[in-house]
Amino acid sequence: MRALHCFAALTLALAPVAAGAAPLPKPEEIAEADERVLLPRLAAAIDGDESAEESLASLDRLLAELTRPTRLRGIVQFVRAGLLTQQQEELEGREAIRESIRLLPGYSGPLFFASQLYAFTDQPGPATDYLLRAIEIDPVLVNVIGDYEIGNLLRRLAEASDDRRAEALSERLLESGWSQGRSSTISSMAMRVLEARLDRGDVQGAAKMVPKLVTPSGFARLLTRKKFLPLREHVFDWAGPRLEKQWPIYLDQARAEWEVSHDLDAGLDYAQALAAAGHDATLAATFLPLFQREISAADYRLIFIAPVVATGLARLGRWDEAFDLFEHALRVWPAGESALAINLTGNRAKLLASRGEFEAAVTAFDKVLEEAARWGGEVNGGALRAIHLYRACALEQLGRTDTDMISMAIVAQRRAIEPISFVYLQLCANDLESARETFLNALKNEATRGDVIGVMQPADEEPLDSAFSRTMAERWRRLRSDKRLIAAVREYGTILSEPVNAGAPDERIPAAEGAEVY
Repeated sequence: MRALHCFAALTLALAPVAAGAAPLPKPEEIAEADERVLLPRLAAAIDGDESAEESLASLDRLLAELTRPTRLRGIVQFVRAGLLTQQQEELEGREAIRESIRLLPGYSGPLFFASQLYAFTDQPGPATDYLLRAIEIDPVLVNVIGDYEIGNLLRRLAEASDDRRAEALSERLLESGWSQGRSSTISSMAMRVLEARLDRGDVQGAAKMVPKLVTPSGFARLLTRKKFLPLREHVFDWAGPRLEKQWPIYLDQARAEWEVSHDLDAGLDYAQALAAAGHDATLAATFLPLFQREISAADYRLIFIAPVVATGLARLGRWDEAFDLFEHALRVWPAGESALAINLTGNRAKLLASRGEFEAAVTAFDKVLEEAARWGGEVNGGALRAIHLYRACALEQLGRTDTDMISMAIVAQRRAIEPISFVYLQLCANDLESARETFLNALKNEATRGDVIGVMQPADEEPLDSAFSRTMAERWRRLRSDKRLIAAVREYGTILSEPVNAGAPDERIPAAEGAEVY
């Protein structure tokens, strides 16, 4: 929640200097005559040397004296919302920011803050609505919101299957000239807009989005779904039939964004690009050194890079280095001290399961679920379901599904809307026939059809270096080779003849100074 408080402070700092509509009014300009005596106390609560608890107590006393629905009360509630969320009082924080919005109509600051608060308590619908209202009031201020925040909101909307809001937000940000988005986020938003326009029959409008796509996975989607056939020639012209034109662009742009900024969000994009290309040695050589030095808590974006690098190391058979990476990071962000640490503990537990250490994995997953329960809505639902998925598979391998069915039941509840997860569990149990039937049923549903077509493409990554991972990869290969399933997929799309990263350039391991050339 520290990020939310910082966002509130940033909005206050911008208020006196923002061009156009200010995100917040200056307290001294909107205070009514009898309220002006309170201004020094408000300033002390905001800018003084008090602790968060002391500042909150001061604001509570001010609030008790501001008994009318004035704009100054709206500012007090705005600041209280930031402090309350910092103190993990999300319900009171939401109540405070809603009143601030009511008392400060026409100002974007409370709306921007409400968007962040609702997003990080896993309520992406209201978060998007508040953000769209804020952009309408003050389109310039949208550029204080970083790529991570927008990416988080779009991911949560996807998990909630809220396509309408995801499309509206994507189109609005693309139109507004949002400057903080990196290539992967812009590409994801462009795909949403492209698909929505095509669904409306606007082929020309959809084609205009093709040059905004950067990630090869987006182009692969266009090449494998029949609905995108009207755009196929545009894709061939821009990216090449094997995406051989796009892969170097994608890798070079991701690398450039990382090397120019050394911003860890850009680093995550580059790490994911290398993993997608199958360039695990380059991934390890580039990013493993970041985890072999002293890490500062300010480098918390490394929490998201760690699983990508560790998985690449596991594919290379460098398991000890993968687990050492997690242990080093967990010394900086210990389990139980923040919701973010679950990205480390959860992925470490998954890696244990992938290596075939099922007993240790179940114990680790149980601890992760205990952690998650402490943080409530700060841990998004998709992450929790993934934990239960891999825990259920580990229990299956141990023969303990009859005595512990909680994780299995949670995965099964989402079978209709997350068929790939359920098929993973069926393959974990070596039930290929049931897995085929799950996919055949999912193909009948337009909402899940695209996911099935995507996973039926030739595998574009090597399994991790373990007997269990190779066994699971072989089961997936057998499922993808099922003739009845292939015929059903071809009613709705195309199965490529080679993996989507077959057109990627050959890997060139970084030189000693850390530069590589494609």
